[in-house]
Amino acid sequence: MANSDRFREFLRTLIQQRRKDMAQESDKQRGDFLSLMLNDDLFSGKEEYIIDECLTFMLAATMTTTLLINNGIYYLT
Repeated sequence: MANSDRFREFLRTLIQQRRKDMAQESDKQRGDFLSLMLNDDLFSGKEEYIIDECLTFMLAATMTTTLLINNGIYYLT
């Protein structure tokens, strides 16, 4: 639980930093996942939703990578 809380706090800090960067560079829009969510009306003012989405994508990527590695090792052996 402590690791989860630390990671959520890291994401919260990252979101705040990105908002600050986006405010300074108002004419530039990044195409990364976090910037897209921060610009989306669905996530406007809902920091916990953004954190939850980031965690969901991280978990999905981890599961996909794990499955790929396991299948690769299985077929190589």
